[in-house]
Amino acid sequence: MCPLYGWHRPQHSAAGMAAQSFSIKSEFDGAVVFITGATGYIGSVVLEQLLRTTNVGTVYMLMRPRRGEDIQQRLDKLLQGALFHKVRDSTKLLKKVKVMAGDIIMPGLGLSAADKAVLLSSVDFIVHCAADIRLEADIQVSKSYETSQPRCFCYLTVLDTP
Repeated sequence: MCPLYGWHRPQHSAAGMAAQSFSIKSEFDGAVVFITGATGYIGSVVLEQLLRTTNVGTVYMLMRPRRGEDIQQRLDKLLQGALFHKVRDSTKLLKKVKVMAGDIIMPGLGLSAADKAVLLSSVDFIVHCAADIRLEADIQVSKSYETSQPRCFCYLTVLDTP
């Protein structure tokens, strides 16, 4: 377990790294991954690649309800998209995807106490793909959003308070 961030990381010795090559597939073998922005362009590609090309254990997605759809409806819609045509028929792969209600701009990512506890106890990797893509966004809001969220992840992983 990483003492700074609170998640488990594979341990490699310098000698072991020289003798073996690095492999994304082996790094994610059985891993628990937390993804933000998985409904966006980059995040959805990351999710599809994790499901299709690795033996990832579980993928938790942070998602907010939007446009009258709850998070499960949004997940179902995402997985029915063209990008997921190679994995959508595999219930084994789709069962690995778990959605959590939250919002990247909320304190503590807007996670419930129960969801936060699950993440703190199980996540191996965090993949942060969320971003504000509005072309006309206020620069101060965008700057605050893009620079404050990494601190939010440190807060989530290091502290056990709201």
